[in-house]
Amino acid sequence: MEESIPVRGWCLNHGDQNDHDIYTILGLFPLTRSLSLSHSLLLHCQIYTCACTSSTLQLDIDNAPGPKFLNGTVITDDDDSWFVVEQLGIMSQYFMAASPRHPFIHIALIQLFERLLQVDNIQKQYVPFVTGPGTIKSAMMIFRNDKVKEKVQRGKYYGWDGRSITVEGARGQSNDYVIRESVNGIHKKGGYTAMGMKHFSDSRIAAPTDSCYEHLYQQTKKMVKTTNHTIPSAALW
Repeated sequence: MEESIPVRGWCLNHGDQNDHDIYTILGLFPLTRSLSLSHSLLLHCQIYTCACTSSTLQLDIDNAPGPKFLNGTVITDDDDSWFVVEQLGIMSQYFMAASPRHPFIHIALIQLFERLLQVDNIQKQYVPFVTGPGTIKSAMMIFRNDKVKEKVQRGKYYGWDGRSITVEGARGQSNDYVIRESVNGIHKKGGYTAMGMKHFSDSRIAAPTDSCYEHLYQQTKKMVKTTNHTIPSAALW
């Protein structure tokens, strides 16, 4: 993938940052650590966080360039951030490019954690709403200060601090720029096996059933005990 979509001057991210870096950047070690059993959630945290701190081109591992991607030159030096219109009529989560400290990425990250903290059962959460396309949709509405328009079309949008988002493509034609699932089914699973990887759904690690708030509390207790932190008596667990 890194060879098939080269874009000069951008950092390519597949969500493979190590956990420690992510926790340090976020300043939210207990929350991100407590949710580490849910790998899809942690991956989304990594994606948004990396994009907050560097020029980042994030794409799903099964993406491939479409005929109009033009070897990456479709993203120009004037683009502050770049997305395609996905099939839902909102900006793509599976492909995003953003310059450092872009406010949209900041908003998306805050939205992600707000939604996580509202989850009553981690195992039964609806991921597309909590950390998936729903986060991107609401973040765009906040960025544009528009609480009505949920859908986007091809064009350039301006929001906080005069920063911009370039959107290409059209609903139902997003593969013209980025092919979302160039590999699927048994071939994708075979690819994971060939690379010595597992999909998070095959990890056989059961997600907890408590709420994010409660799970955060329980994991923080464990962290305090295992690291032998000295804490005031009134705060003893």
